[in-house]
Amino acid sequence: MNYKGFEIKIAKYIEERHPQYNYLGFEARCGEKCLHAIFHDLDMRLKSEDELLKVFLKRLDNFIEYNTDKSAEHPTNEGEDIVRYSSERGRVQDKEPACNN
Repeated sequence: MNYKGFEIKIAKYIEERHPQYNYLGFEARCGEKCLHAIFHDLDMRLKSEDELLKVFLKRLDNFIEYNTDKSAEHPTNEGEDIVRYSSERGRVQDKEPACNN
């Protein structure tokens, strides 16, 4: 399954005798970006697999927004220089001087 450029894989493990080990896992991967979610037996009893997939897709939307929205002033890297906010383009000096002890 593909969603907004991410390939989504589903892993499911069900054991009749030991339901505490049951889980439903989702993995979304696009290049180096990856998001995982594991829902355990209790989650699986309260919601269907489709409902848990919707919960995961909502988390994935938040993940995509955080990692692509530079207007929210999320930190970015430019080479070796750390640029704290996307609107700043020069090297940012540390606010506190180094200790000389």
